[in-house]
Amino acid sequence: MDETQTSEATVASVAWCADMQYPLNSECLPFPVHMKPWIVAVFKATREDLRAVFGPPHYVETDGTRTFGGDEDNWAWQLESGERVLIVLRVPYDDGVLYCDPPDAHRMISVLGIDSAKHRLQILPTPLVDPCYSGP
Repeated sequence: MDETQTSEATVASVAWCADMQYPLNSECLPFPVHMKPWIVAVFKATREDLRAVFGPPHYVETDGTRTFGGDEDNWAWQLESGERVLIVLRVPYDDGVLYCDPPDAHRMISVLGIDSAKHRLQILPTPLVDPCYSGP
């Protein structure tokens, strides 16, 4: 791929995720994140897409035995309202998982600007606590 093709690919990727936005008036949360991990939605995005919008991940899990196989990029914020949101990108599969506490999928999708058609968004009919969670 020459320099022109690389530049065009970057522009196309940024345009594809241009609807997404960094959560305004939010604070990055340290890892491990302390929140009840309600899974509310899944969507498609690439590592490049999410890094273009959210910057470098707040945490990268590289131990494939602790993931779905391969790296997982993680971003977590607490909104001004106190709501917490976590995005986990399963890098090899381009699968994004949206967690939030309290579990209000529509609110977080709006805050993050996730386009349902572009990102093949699937909202869970009932929020699900991550099966690995062992807290209260």
